[in-house]
Amino acid sequence: MVKFDLVPFRSDVDEVLKELKVTTEQLVIPIIAYVGIAANVLVCCLLRCNKQMRQSSKILLHFLLVSQMCYLASVAVYLKLKELDYEHDHVVMNFAGIAVSASQIVAVWMLFLLVTENCKILQHFKSGEKPPVLWKTMCKITFTLLFVLAFHLPFVPHIRVALYQFNNLISPCSLPLDDHWDFTLPKQDEPLDQFYLLYFSVGYIVLTYALPYLLIGRYPNLLTLPMNATKKSLNLFMTTGGDFCILY
Repeated sequence: MVKFDLVPFRSDVDEVLKELKVTTEQLVIPIIAYVGIAANVLVCCLLRCNKQMRQSSKILLHFLLVSQMCYLASVAVYLKLKELDYEHDHVVMNFAGIAVSASQIVAVWMLFLLVTENCKILQHFKSGEKPPVLWKTMCKITFTLLFVLAFHLPFVPHIRVALYQFNNLISPCSLPLDDHWDFTLPKQDEPLDQFYLLYFSVGYIVLTYALPYLLIGRYPNLLTLPMNATKKSLNLFMTTGGDFCILY
């Protein structure tokens, strides 16, 4: 029976994956981040020229664009810190991880608020319901920012030491960035570290994915409006296409 030695093959694969990781983190992701920031800045400039959009929708869209730019910038900064070998400075990396996580959650909720706001406006024109009020929109934005800030407070190094009387070297907020290649969690010796990871993982999933989808269920028109718009567009296209064929 012939035996194959897979050690050289595995070493070659590891080298390729390592080069791919370095290229992705140091070149591809920063380029995407810079292009995204430039595009969001352009959209912000175009919004200032739009005089017909409702003030509340414009404010929400500005917050959405700013939060997206903060997310892209924080990801680029985090990867740059890793490239410059700042990983030994756990305080700096911890704050960078918090910035990535917080800006992403804020962006998700700003998108949710913008979509539901426009849904209420459409319902106002269709059924005469009361349109959204500006001060209520500002209250929702303020509550979202304060809630996301409160969720990340236990991960701030100084507050973490004051609350739990220990200073662990792991930032759960940076785990999606640190372990996106092998999807492994670091081994934990203290039960409090496991609680930390569980708190962030469950809370992050609930805040970013589960809760927005559950709340969108309160607006059934969000699912029917795009379908109705698509049907109307197809009907218009078929009608104009038929008229064009008859004429020619």
